[in-house]
Amino acid sequence: MEAKHTPAPWVIVTGRATIGGHGHTVWMLGTADDSTQGIGTAVVILPDEDDTPSARAERQATAEFICRTVNCHAELLEALKYIRSWCIPGMNWTDEIGKALLGQADAAIAKATGA
Repeated sequence: MEAKHTPAPWVIVTGRATIGGHGHTVWMLGTADDSTQGIGTAVVILPDEDDTPSARAERQATAEFICRTVNCHAELLEALKYIRSWCIPGMNWTDEIGKALLGQADAAIAKATGA
């Protein structure tokens, strides 16, 4: 049986935790069903060493970025694969810039798919 990831869309539930006597902000990322149960598929834990409003905003932005990235991953990957499918050898992609662009696309696809 092949393991599968939690399907998107993911949502964020913010909480607080004390770990090792220190306060941490915890973002649980998962499906809407997870959030209603107070659980998360993935957890982002960041220490509250700097508890200024700007530091809290940065930590919240980090959690939101992770959530947006997960939620658009499939669409971005499919778009890149589609674009890449039109870039076949012999289509004037022989210059160095073209080779570099195709290399970046191939590397991104491999990274996203775990290949």
